Amino acid sequence: MKTFNSHKNNKNFPAIVDLTGHGTGCCGIIVGDKKLGIAPEAQLIVAKSIYNTDYVNALRWAWTLGADIYSLSIGYLDHYSKELHDTIQEIILGGGVVVCSAANQGMRKNAIAFPAKYGNTICVGSHDDSGTRSNFSSVGREIDLLAPGEKILSTYSSFSPKFRKFAVGLDGTSFASPFVAGVCAIIMSKYKETKGKKLDQQQMKLALEKLCDSSGYHTQERGYDYIWIDSDVGMDDIFAIQLLLYFENTKYEISHISSIYGMTHNVMEGAFYLQSLLNYNNNNLLKVYNGINKPLQNQKEFHTFMEANWYTNIENNQNLFFKKEMNWNKIDNHPVDNTVDNTIPLMERKFKMENKLISFKNIPNNSITILALGPLTNIANYINIYGIEFTKKIKKIISMGGNAIFKKEITNQEIINGMDNNGKINFSNNTKIEWNYFCDPKSIKIVTKTFLNNFYLIGFDVIYENLITKDKLNNLLNILLQNNNLNNLQKINYKLLSINNDAYLYDPITSSYFIDKNLFLFEKVKIKINLESKSLENFASKIEICKSNEKDDYCEEEIEINVAKHLKVNEYYRLLERYFRMIGNNIVK
Repeated sequence: MKTFNSHKNNKNFPAIVDLTGHGTGCCGIIVGDKKLGIAPEAQLIVAKSIYNTDYVNALRWAWTLGADIYSLSIGYLDHYSKELHDTIQEIILGGGVVVCSAANQGMRKNAIAFPAKYGNTICVGSHDDSGTRSNFSSVGREIDLLAPGEKILSTYSSFSPKFRKFAVGLDGTSFASPFVAGVCAIIMSKYKETKGKKLDQQQMKLALEKLCDSSGYHTQERGYDYIWIDSDVGMDDIFAIQLLLYFENTKYEISHISSIYGMTHNVMEGAFYLQSLLNYNNNNLLKVYNGINKPLQNQKEFHTFMEANWYTNIENNQNLFFKKEMNWNKIDNHPVDNTVDNTIPLMERKFKMENKLISFKNIPNNSITILALGPLTNIANYINIYGIEFTKKIKKIISMGGNAIFKKEITNQEIINGMDNNGKINFSNNTKIEWNYFCDPKSIKIVTKTFLNNFYLIGFDVIYENLITKDKLNNLLNILLQNNNLNNLQKINYKLLSINNDAYLYDPITSSYFIDKNLFLFEKVKIKINLESKSLENFASKIEICKSNEKDDYCEEEIEINVAKHLKVNEYYRLLERYFRMIGNNIVK
């Protein structure tokens, strides 16, 4: 055992001596008395330190000695140290594995302590002997897993009357962290022995995840949002998903990504573009799944985006972006998981392990929020097939779609634009129609009727052309161009906005809900939905508010949902401005 004392010149902190017993208890969990520890054959490098500067010196000292695993049962709730953050990141990039205790602040807000709060460490909370989160264990998005942290038996320091040898009573995430560090030591040793090399931090996280009893999902109690993104893969989808990937692990984590027909009308091609986006971001954890390639059948009216008069121009722009600018054109070799008959739900396929379907059993109820950026066909299909077994897992639906509900006026010019040369209705010109919903009216009815108050619609009431002025849009582009050499994130965002000036609209606005919910004002409304077109004004998929005295079969079904009535446009613009400045400066969230 090698030791380090950052207070060797301070008589109040003698070397080796543990005056509190805290460090001795942590060490005992890892190696015990060379028999009872988690990893009794591990070699310990013990660094005695108290303050951030000491931590930095201790970590660098351990690094020079060749430490593989770093167990940090330390933390400050309100003190960020850039030097400590950078040192930990250097160790991780150099191949070290850093495990940190979360803190003991329970359910309070901002309860994760630094350095666990940095987000790049393996953050450990505590559970009791039944696997339930300890009441004292901090909750938050940074938590990676829970380990035993109550009534822990360990070694003691004879200098500390507080800790008795193998006494029952060591409580805290400080004692959960060395459990994980010990397991990491065993994994690392076996991997080096069989493979001749070490596991890096991300590989170790994956290995630990496979050893956990549950899927690792944080429930609402644990303070985390998991998002399933269902995308029809337009350029605004790419902008939206890139935005969410950047801010991921601040308030949410993306758990599923799937394709649906729409702006990219072939789900295989769309799924390939989504996988290419993940590869571009060096994200090898998420996997993309194909959805359904057409609207629900057996309904009076359904459509595809290709019918719209604007689609050809959009498709040309998308081909320019995807295939020429990004060079995402090797679809034959893409690693996307294909469905066989378009009926196997993504929830089930995602968690298929060793040919055992564990999705519905192991995913906690009320744990996933679906971000629907295209037609609602995938979601409606899962409802039809699995019913409550599927819906009980969903916390809420955030949907980009729907006509303006609060703004009902239609102008003479819109009437003219909505007619063809023979005076007949031409829906492809109708600016009141939102095509995510127009494609599959039946799916809207199924999904809204199922989720009701857990359905949030963000549509044309708050999303419209020229939402951000041309001058402000140019300012965003100029922010991206401030550096002579654009990094990858700057490049993809610049290409998106340059080719399609509306790429910041629609789906990015909807996705910003997860970054700042206060951007939107929602109103609960009772609605009815048209399932077929009867006039220019009353088109299929149109959603209307039911009047209190209205006698209508649809209104009697009492479908009440949340509709975005107002968007804080200036705040949304400032979010984009901040995002572009951050990626230009390579700022870690």
